[in-house]
Amino acid sequence: MTTQKVYVNARFLTQKLTGVQRFAIEISLILHEILGDAVVFLAPDETIEKANLPSTIPVLKIGRNKGHIWEQIDLPLYLRRLKKPLLINLCNAAPLLYANKLSTIHDIAFLKYPNTYSKSFLMLYRFMIPRIIASSEHTFTVSEFSKEEVVRYYSKESLGKDISVIYNAVDDEFKSVVDPDLQSVPYLVAVSSLNVRENLHAVLE
Repeated sequence: MTTQKVYVNARFLTQKLTGVQRFAIEISLILHEILGDAVVFLAPDETIEKANLPSTIPVLKIGRNKGHIWEQIDLPLYLRRLKKPLLINLCNAAPLLYANKLSTIHDIAFLKYPNTYSKSFLMLYRFMIPRIIASSEHTFTVSEFSKEEVVRYYSKESLGKDISVIYNAVDDEFKSVVDPDLQSVPYLVAVSSLNVRENLHAVLE
């Protein structure tokens, strides 16, 4: 009996490592641990960020293009030749004209903090995100707050669609450390960039 393969949009392996890519890598590691060779990771034929490629994730490079063009053209064309298997997207973007997919929308910060993004990025995401939700079999996000925001801003696109929360995956390097100096006084740790959309001002307050 042939096992039905599941495919992962692994364009994140070619991108700079941020929280979104960290999430995708950790979820991918677990998918590979559970599914083994039944999960296939597809990426553009370009340089993969060394920090982003755990040795246990086997990557199949396909297509001729890069970036969004690869994601919108090369990736769905390749999958259609395989009779349209399930595609998992973990980093906000996904091929718009491919329906058999699960997609992850991490947040809608681009709508709430538009001044922190370039005009080209805003135009692209304002066009893509509602269409990704509407064309996906299922949508994931990373917190109950983000779920409420997605449903509120995109009620029309998400109507009748299931939206689930998958919390951010954590690498073992973030495990707790017992430090007597830290235990002697109350403290708060905040890890983020200084970008206003990270809400660091609220932490300071």
